Amino acid sequence: MKNSEHADLLLALARLAPNGARALAVDAGVDDQRFQRVLAGRLNMPQDVSEALAKQLAFDVRGFDDCVVMSSICKQIEDLERLEQLGFRWSTVCRVASQRELQGGSPLQRYLICKLIFRSSLRVLIVRMASIKFLQFYEKYRLQDLPVVEVDGGDLGVLNDIRLELNSSAEKGQLTKALKSVSENGDIAGMMELVKRCIVQGAQTSLDKPLRRTRRLTQSVRIADTSSRLQEWDEPARNMSVTHHIYPVSAAFKGLDAIGLRGDDTPVFIDIKTLAGDGVCRISPHARQFCQHLIVFKKSGSDTDPRFELVFDGPMDLVAAACTTPSIDEQKYREEERQIHARKRSEGLDVSIAQLERAKARLGSVRQREKSSIKPRG
Repeated sequence: MKNSEHADLLLALARLAPNGARALAVDAGVDDQRFQRVLAGRLNMPQDVSEALAKQLAFDVRGFDDCVVMSSICKQIEDLERLEQLGFRWSTVCRVASQRELQGGSPLQRYLICKLIFRSSLRVLIVRMASIKFLQFYEKYRLQDLPVVEVDGGDLGVLNDIRLELNSSAEKGQLTKALKSVSENGDIAGMMELVKRCIVQGAQTSLDKPLRRTRRLTQSVRIADTSSRLQEWDEPARNMSVTHHIYPVSAAFKGLDAIGLRGDDTPVFIDIKTLAGDGVCRISPHARQFCQHLIVFKKSGSDTDPRFELVFDGPMDLVAAACTTPSIDEQKYREEERQIHARKRSEGLDVSIAQLERAKARLGSVRQREKSSIKPRG
């Protein structure tokens, strides 16, 4: 069986729909089982299905009917590459990442912005991929120098289901200028404004939109729902939560990554950081004020073969003391402690590896370290 060229174009675009091809077809009013046969190649695409998909995708034989920035999911790299074989032209514009990812974190999925052209029509896609697929894509197309738009980690999920229509000539001109600035000189200012606009629209849309389908229980969802900080945890933090008493909190608790139990059974709020190389980690004023415990990992190796080392697991106040003074004289500790409590907790901290080592020295004996660190399970 062989579909028409237009049907192949529609299927290629449907595979990149934000919630997958089948969800797009259901939204278009197409019977799910019938569409599954078309998608699997067991049935040529009927005319009514073709018309429904074309309307849903705003795409006909001349190209895209509108100028839109929209979300997309890429489950296989071949889904993007297939577009070029069918006559589309696509190119990567920039990455979208959180500060945690840029500091060496390992999110479950990653985002990039792609430009898609068919004939004289344009569409901009905010593409999300599973991290392992993204890293394969990253290496294959040598995207090491791709510009990055940094956003708050809590905003990334909002980009999963965006459709921003640019109707006026001014809006289309701004989009063209932003894309040109990135490609010619790496200037991402215009793209940053575009992403911010998408986040604002997406946040409002998510409040207004009812849940349409039962969510599939992935391994992560079984541990914590999508509003949990677990979705933003780095790989070593997720691994540590299996062996120690660390539990994710809701993203509503801004600046707090987890709750946990210390070795002496003291419950604490935890801030979790990952340092890239010998850099400095930033502890936000909010985390400084409300977290009693800090866990810091150091990342080395490459993006495709990362290695992590636990460099600090202890009280936040010890880190603040190490940032206040280099002394580790225990006789001076009480005076330093008074200084710490007098210091404004509204201030954040920039912490280096050397300061973390000084803080670790204050933990004292092995027994004292066990009491002050997060308690192992069992």
